[in-house]
Amino acid sequence: MTFGFVDTLGWMIHPMVTCMACTFLALEAIGDEIEEPFGNEPNDLPLTQMTAMIENTLLEMDGRGIKIVLVLTNGLLIKDVSITLASKRSLH
Repeated sequence: MTFGFVDTLGWMIHPMVTCMACTFLALEAIGDEIEEPFGNEPNDLPLTQMTAMIENTLLEMDGRGIKIVLVLTNGLLIKDVSITLASKRSLH
């Protein structure tokens, strides 16, 4: 592709090829980072925290209490404690 632009761009072909190469290398690096989002690396999705939040929201909506889950940064479960909240009717 670059040989077709030599007559048109002249000496500017070198910076253009460098710019295109950097763009392709950056796209490759981004693809490597987002290829596996379900691991335990710092830039992966926090699935344990997300599922705990969804579970707590559903339990709270149902009135059964909430569940406290303490999680380390690497995704390991430390402690799982259930707390039952007083119902709104008993507070009045």
